[in-house]
Amino acid sequence: AGVRLSRATLASMDIPASSFVIDDGSGLSYLDRLTPHGIVRLLGCMYQRPDFAAYYDSLAIAGKDGTLAERMRNTPAAGNAHAKTGYLNVATSLSGYVRSANGHLLAFSLLMAIDPTQWQQAHDAQDAIVATLADATVPGARVLRVTPTRRQQIMSSIAAVHTVGSALQPCVEP
Repeated sequence: AGVRLSRATLASMDIPASSFVIDDGSGLSYLDRLTPHGIVRLLGCMYQRPDFAAYYDSLAIAGKDGTLAERMRNTPAAGNAHAKTGYLNVATSLSGYVRSANGHLLAFSLLMAIDPTQWQQAHDAQDAIVATLADATVPGARVLRVTPTRRQQIMSSIAAVHTVGSALQPCVEP
């Protein structure tokens, strides 16, 4: 029943079936898959729900609580980014929302396949990316676009993160 409900929910958000695999209803299977594009679309749809505030408040806050209590401290993302972490032996993820320097609420999804010995470097890269989004001045009006713009870049978890926030573009602009 969980598989059917998950698939139906994703379909109702116009997330193409080609962008996800649901193996079990718990979301804990190594076979479950959802693209970053699909996750950002889901986050945009959640923003439109009347219960968004409760959902948003349930996410861990960078530098404050939950799985992000020790992450992104002393950065523009501290107390700002609300996100969900995910870990498997071969992957780490961070997806959620952060407010830019000029007030845009941005949805982001960072999914990284990693060598199990490099999880700290991957987390450092994720944290630097979210802090850069928080420090960015995002062009344009603050208007929600539920359909995200795909901006993906393959990078190593040990590569330096570009710190010029103005070079970043949001995937969802509420």
